[in-house]
Amino acid sequence: MTEPTEQPDWLQLPGDLVETIIHRRLTKLQDFIHSRSVCKQWRSLPLPEFRQSLPWLVSPCKSKSANKPKAVGCNGNLHRITDVTATATEIKNKKPRLQHVNLADGPRRVEVQCLGSAFGWLLLKEERSSPPSWGPILCLMNPLTRNKIYLPRETTAGQGTCVPCCIARFLMSAAPTATKTEESITVVLLYQDGGGGLAFCKLGWDERWTLVPFHDHLPRNKVAEIVSWRGKIHVLCEDDGRVLAYDHLQPKFSLAFLAENSANLFNGERPCNYRLVVSPEGELMLLISHCESVGGRVKRFSIYRAKEDGRRWRWDAVGSIGDYALFFDSSRAVYVSVRDHPECRRDCVYYMGNVYDLKMNEFVHRSGDGGPAVGNWILPSSY
Repeated sequence: MTEPTEQPDWLQLPGDLVETIIHRRLTKLQDFIHSRSVCKQWRSLPLPEFRQSLPWLVSPCKSKSANKPKAVGCNGNLHRITDVTATATEIKNKKPRLQHVNLADGPRRVEVQCLGSAFGWLLLKEERSSPPSWGPILCLMNPLTRNKIYLPRETTAGQGTCVPCCIARFLMSAAPTATKTEESITVVLLYQDGGGGLAFCKLGWDERWTLVPFHDHLPRNKVAEIVSWRGKIHVLCEDDGRVLAYDHLQPKFSLAFLAENSANLFNGERPCNYRLVVSPEGELMLLISHCESVGGRVKRFSIYRAKEDGRRWRWDAVGSIGDYALFFDSSRAVYVSVRDHPECRRDCVYYMGNVYDLKMNEFVHRSGDGGPAVGNWILPSSY
């Protein structure tokens, strides 16, 4: 009769041996993530600097009461982080689940909404019921390292004015790192409260948000997207396709352009979702997801390039994005080079677990019902 094998006590490993295992023997970021689940001591070790340019998907876990995931923007603290490499290589295979992460790592009575992502960080809105909090609490969170940066809770609109509640989009000028000072990073919010506007703050420097209301520049709650391009914040109005530019140095809004064929794109087939994205060549691109009128299922994608001809602008249809793939989620779109990542399909849009071929004009892989985007792509960060 064989004696039962004793389980190793990982806590007894010398610290220098643990660091050797973590920093020298592990070559993939997935291995680093898995190593942190061994024990509390290993989880407390900082991740080494690791460059990862293929996005991972952070999405809400399915509710136990219904076989449907909670929509982004709805309360759902438990999320899963998924590597899409297997999907990119063999789209018929099920995506491997990397790990689960609870976005509410503080008090138990906290409901968290994930409002978007940038540079591997999530923008979270916390609603605390016990004790009752004054207004929402906004913070940036790295879901891999669980580092958090809390954002201001007041605005310059007046003493006691809390941060806007209805946040549609957010931008960040750079990624927080161990070497980059937070004062050099600006966070921009697109809010819809009171007619909408932009809110700015510098991390670690500003104690209040600076609000820039749209007022009469745009129709109420008709702003579809914001993007940083050519040193200015560009705002897209889905009502008529106007693109406004906000200059920090002025500061004021001005009409960047109104393309001649905007009426065909913004007053034609509905419903649609619009994303502005800057291509690797520095061009302003418009990505449109065309949805079915019932159920919101995405049926196709189309891409356009902003083309300037003297004082005239047009949105030119783009039939190919070359050696790139576009990762599209509930808040933004990200270019990925297929040359750097041959496991991805060129000329394709990765929409959650779905893959749409732009040349074939059809989905080459469907996952789920293909409904509204649920989740956010992140470029993993080790800080």
